[in-house]
Amino acid sequence: MTQPASDNFKHDNHYYNHDIKTARFLDQVRTTLAPKDFNLFKEVINEWLTSSSYKGLELKWKHYQRANERHGYSSSSLNILCFNIRGLDLRWGDVCLLVKKHLTDIIVLEEVGRVDFALISAALSNYNIFYQAGENAHGGILVMIRNDILVVKLDCSLPNICVLDLQLEQIIRLIAIYAPASKTWEWADLSSFVTNCCMIMGDFNIDIEQDGDQADKLLEWMDSCNLEPVVPDSNTSLRSNRTIDYAITVGVELTMQVYEGDTTSDHKPLLGVLGFLSPNGKITKDSQIMADTAADYYEKLFEAPIVMRPHPYVDAPPMQWENEDELITTVTYPEILNILHRGILPDNQSGFRAEFRLQTRVLLLIEQISSYMSNSSSTATVFVDFKSAFDQLWFEGCLGKLTRMGIPTAYVNWIRAWLNDRKAVIEVKGKRSRWIKIHRGCPQGSSFSPTLFITYHSDMADYLPGEKSFFFADDLAAVFAGQIGIRFTNQCIDLERRLQNFLDQLELYSILSVQPINYSKTQAMFSARAVSYPNPLPQVRCGDHSLEWITSFKYLGYWLSTKLGWGSIIRKTTLIVRQRTALVNSFRINGTSSTSLRRCLFSTFVLPYFTWLFGLFECSHFWHVHIPL
Repeated sequence: MTQPASDNFKHDNHYYNHDIKTARFLDQVRTTLAPKDFNLFKEVINEWLTSSSYKGLELKWKHYQRANERHGYSSSSLNILCFNIRGLDLRWGDVCLLVKKHLTDIIVLEEVGRVDFALISAALSNYNIFYQAGENAHGGILVMIRNDILVVKLDCSLPNICVLDLQLEQIIRLIAIYAPASKTWEWADLSSFVTNCCMIMGDFNIDIEQDGDQADKLLEWMDSCNLEPVVPDSNTSLRSNRTIDYAITVGVELTMQVYEGDTTSDHKPLLGVLGFLSPNGKITKDSQIMADTAADYYEKLFEAPIVMRPHPYVDAPPMQWENEDELITTVTYPEILNILHRGILPDNQSGFRAEFRLQTRVLLLIEQISSYMSNSSSTATVFVDFKSAFDQLWFEGCLGKLTRMGIPTAYVNWIRAWLNDRKAVIEVKGKRSRWIKIHRGCPQGSSFSPTLFITYHSDMADYLPGEKSFFFADDLAAVFAGQIGIRFTNQCIDLERRLQNFLDQLELYSILSVQPINYSKTQAMFSARAVSYPNPLPQVRCGDHSLEWITSFKYLGYWLSTKLGWGSIIRKTTLIVRQRTALVNSFRINGTSSTSLRRCLFSTFVLPYFTWLFGLFECSHFWHVHIPL
């Protein structure tokens, strides 16, 4: 081919010399297009020719997977999707999106109705399908399990009950259920299927905290089989505030949470995680692999943070102190505490401080909310969660901040030597990982770590305007009230403005102190004496995330509700007691404990919850009405 005279096209021809036909085509098009259009067309062609094909991406992924297997990085989670679909033919798209998004290994669908097995097999060809008919045309259970996990289905004549054995290194029994109010079987009919390593999940159609006699019958049967409930933190029904989709287990490490995304069903999907498993479905018990996997995680967690410079903590001009040259002979932990207690630590911080009690902080928070509500003010309480708070401490920023607080240089140097040049190794049953360097985070197990953390964040309240702040170590609760003496609607508008201002300042402090916020766990609770609350509640954002409004929150071990009643904590504590009692009793079934050991476990892990509730009787209406003094 004749070389064109244009220097630009020489570059074009060189760039496309792998395809002479394309270069020829560009030469023809160049004469018919304006220079700007030709450059755009050339970019489109270039992108098309240089993009990877699907086959190429698949080969790269297989090569990457083989490389990881050679290095021993084979551990992952076994992900479970549990969803009352209420008609699979109507919501097949929802299922496909959830499966692809969350890389689900086990899919449990209830109330599926009519099932097109040909469509399912074509769309999800890497899953084995198991089906159990229901009692009517709308029922039925469908379970799909990744085809590299060996599964055996057991005979079960009960409608809406599918019983499977997952043939992992340890056989785990999966019982998928749909229990409508009109079911023809009883809970006791499932007892013969329960093993000492079993998980039952699906739509129970019973809220074990709210449904009275029905819940009691279910709980009694669970106690008889030593089953413990695994209940998500929020409601699963979109038609009410009830939690009727969950799991009950024995001998299985299972966690469940609610998927809060959009769905066309009137039930929220549940996402579960099962055990410590490898991609081939086997439980990983190799101590060396477990240690190496943990080392990979913690090495990334403790990397030095990326900070924009200049930064006021470390790059501001040094401060001059009159006594900075005064000699300090020794530096001890009590001397450092003495310095900090001279007005540096604020009174609203109760964490890890002598003569500051957790219960006092809870009572002060409740009193503040009650005070605002008694003035007929609309009140909002924001519960802020910081991501891995103690593990995010920025060394250089902390030392610079201590210097600017006036901490003597000798003390700061002592803390610098204590923080820097730390390493860690992870040991699992005698097998050790490689040594990893730690460039951030408070040293775990040290009595000084909490003190250093709360000192570093002692000025947080100065950045947060218009609220009452309550701190307990890394837990922050901020209470706001709308303006008094105006209409309720205007109060809510004013409250929304204050909330947004607070969240903006909180985001600023988070960036400045390199202390990331856990947006998914930062929530707010609205309280007022009004019969009905605003709908919708104020729409505010923290960073790029919308603030979630909740009706109850567990603050320092106590469940607080919008009306500040004690019913929620009593119900949830009762649930925890049942879970732990079932776990203790399961040891008896496995024959791995004695009576004295179970009594010791009960006294250690269950009895304290009963003691926790005793203090509430004095606050309850029952105490004042029924118990003579």
